[in-house]
Amino acid sequence: MATKEGNFLRGTIGPISMRASRGQQLVSQRPGKGGVKQTADTKKAANTFGMASRLAGHIRRSFANWIEGLCDSDLVSRLNTVTLECLIPFRDAETRLFKFVGSSFRHLERLDFNIKSPLMKYLVFIPQVTYVDGIINVQSPEPDDLKRIRFPNKYAIGELTVVVTQICLAEGKRMTKPHRQTLKIGANGMDRLNMDFPVLEGCLCIVAVFLRYYFNLGECISIINSRDFNPGGICGALIIPGKYQDDDDLEWKTMNNLNFIQ
Repeated sequence: MATKEGNFLRGTIGPISMRASRGQQLVSQRPGKGGVKQTADTKKAANTFGMASRLAGHIRRSFANWIEGLCDSDLVSRLNTVTLECLIPFRDAETRLFKFVGSSFRHLERLDFNIKSPLMKYLVFIPQVTYVDGIINVQSPEPDDLKRIRFPNKYAIGELTVVVTQICLAEGKRMTKPHRQTLKIGANGMDRLNMDFPVLEGCLCIVAVFLRYYFNLGECISIINSRDFNPGGICGALIIPGKYQDDDDLEWKTMNNLNFIQ
C-alpha cells in the first residue's frame, strides 16, 4: 500500500514500488514473490512499466555519447518514472492500444541528465523548440542569450551542443546516429542560438542540449565536465504530425520488439 508524504508517494501498488529521492518521485518495478499470483490489472500495469523502462533505456542510449559515465546515479530511475508518466494516459485500459498526441511525451521536457549540475542553472534561458514543414527549429528567445550562459570558473571556455534523436514508436526502432550541431560559447562565440534539424512524420522527436566546458590556460586545454558536473537535459519532446513512410535513408536500430501499437 502506498502512502503520501508531502508531495510524494511511498510504498507499493501491485507490482509498482514508489519512493522519493532528492526531490524527485521515483517509480520502479517490485520484484515478485514466489507463489504470489498477480491479478489481470497488476499484470497490465507491470507490462506498461516494462515498456516504459525499455523505452527509457533506448532514450538514454540515444544520448550515450554525451551522458555515459557523466550522469547521476538516479538517472535510470528518474527517466523510467517520467517515461511511464508519458505512456499511462495514452494507453487504453481494455484494448491496451496506444493513442498518442503531439504532446504525449512532454513530461520528458526539463529532465536533467545530471541533477548535480542542472542545465538551467548554467544555460539560464529555455530554448524554444518549434516544428514547421519537416523541420525542427531550436533557438534562444532573445539576442545575447548565449552571452549570459554561466561558466564554472573564469578560465573556462565552452561549447553548446544540440542533439536531436527520433524514435519510430509504431515500427519499434530508433535512430542510431542522432543529428547534432555544436557552437562555441563565451569568448568569440555566437550571441544567439538558431539551429534547424530535419525530422520525419510520425516519429517521436527528442531534443537535448549539452554544455561542455574546458580549461583554457594558454596552450593547455582540458575538459572540466565530470561525473559531478555535466549540464545537459531534454528541452523538447514531440510527436511529429503525420504517418511514418519508411522511405528515408537513416540508420535505425530495432528496439527489441518494443512496438507501441496504435
